[in-house]
Amino acid sequence: MQTYEILSLIGCVLGLLIAIMVLGQSESEHTSLTYGLMIGGIIVYINALLVTFLTKSKKAIGITLIVSAVLVLLLTSLYGVIGFALLLPAGVMAWRKRNEPVGKPSST
Repeated sequence: MQTYEILSLIGCVLGLLIAIMVLGQSESEHTSLTYGLMIGGIIVYINALLVTFLTKSKKAIGITLIVSAVLVLLLTSLYGVIGFALLLPAGVMAWRKRNEPVGKPSST
């Protein structure tokens, strides 16, 4: 596994757990808008995870992870700061490795 894959896996799993825990809190604390945004954040986490492991283009993976990191931070109203902190460097690392052949391990 590449380093960006490990970072994105950890970031998505932790982000999903946090988002699900926030959704599980009592109903009186959150509005329907908050629920909708959290569900949107969960969808972004799942999308980032699927793109990381199912796409061959490292450039596409990097761009998707960077966009996902920003979206998660905005959608989860700062509950997604851990996911952001892990997805953003994963996206930058994948984007920087865009010229390496797919399937060959990197030297770093």
